Formats: sequence, C-alpha cells, structure tokens
Amino acid sequence: MCDPDDALRTPAGSAPPSDEGRDGIELGDGATAAIREYRPTDRASLTTMYVEFPAQQREMGLPPLGGRDRVASWLDRILERGRNVVATVAGHAEFDDGSVVGHAVVSPTMESTPELAVFVRPAFQNRGVGTRLCATIVELARVNGHDGIMLRVAESNRRAVRVYEKLGFEVTEDPSEKPWQEMRLTFDRPGSEVG
Repeated sequence: MCDPDDALRTPAGSAPPSDEGRDGIELGDGATAAIREYRPTDRASLTTMYVEFPAQQREMGLPPLGGRDRVASWLDRILERGRNVVATVAGHAEFDDGSVVGHAVVSPTMESTPELAVFVRPAFQNRGVGTRLCATIVELARVNGHDGIMLRVAESNRRAVRVYEKLGFEVTEDPSEKPWQEMRLTFDRPGSEVG
C-alpha cells in the first residue's frame, strides 16, 4: 500500500515528460493536435468535452453522467490528486484552437500502482491522439519512479486493448467474470523506456 496523496508527486530534480515543442499529430485538413500537461486554463474546455461525451462511449460509469456539476465534481478530484495530460487541437474547422479533445490521467490508488484512464472526443478517435496521450502519461508515471501502471478497460473495446498491448500492458485479471479486464504495465528498472 502507498499513500495515495504521495503517489504521483514529481520527485525533486525530475522533470515530467512533455510534448511541448514536438511535432503535432496531423489530423488532416491542416488540423493538428498537441499533447501536453494539463493547465488550469484548460478547465472549461475539458469540462465541456466531458459534458458532451456521448453516452454510448462511456465505460464503467466514466465520464460520469449528470451534467456539468457532476462532471465538475469528478474533475475536481482527478485534477487535484492525479497527473493529467491533454490533447489540444489547432486549425480544426469545428473546434477553437486550444480546445481540449483528449485527456489522460494517472490517479493514485490504495495500491502502489497508479491507475490510468484516457478519453478522446469521438471526432478525434482513431487518429493517434489516444495512443500519444497514453504513451505520454505512461512515461510520466515511469519517470516519477513508479514500478508500473494499471488500467481497466471494457473487454469489448478491442481497439483500446490493442493500443494498450502495443504499449506493453498485459491482461492480469480474467475478464470472463466481469465486463472489463484489468491490464498492467510493469516498468523495468533501471533506465526503462516506454514507446
């Protein structure tokens, strides 16, 4: 067991990974997405993304239903206690520059392994945004000294499962008894790298 409040603090002298300055993800029609750490100025756009998230794409009760107040309450918890990265868009006809179109969070748990959750607006799925969000947040957990990371995913979400497997996650819990499966990625030490 670990102290959940200490689970994701950046150790002194270690900088979190950043996609700032990297080439953006080409989305077509001149639009790009960039991955970076969450900033408080992203809050309104992130809240809107979750409020507008289609009900049929919600898994295991997330993001929560119930309107803006319920989403805001959920975001308060994960933004305060977790490490967060966002995907923002530029040059897209339907979204303002800087709009959040994806979010990944690593949240502390009562175990020593933090938990990953990732969400991407449907219009930006299957374009590499979720893969880059995952790779970035996984690397953030690794450089912060964690031994690994875990997640839960609906077994029916085969596309997400394939992304997680490409990143090195392995199924650790038999999904036959639940509608979801647990996957874990263990970081090799020293000098482990993801990607």
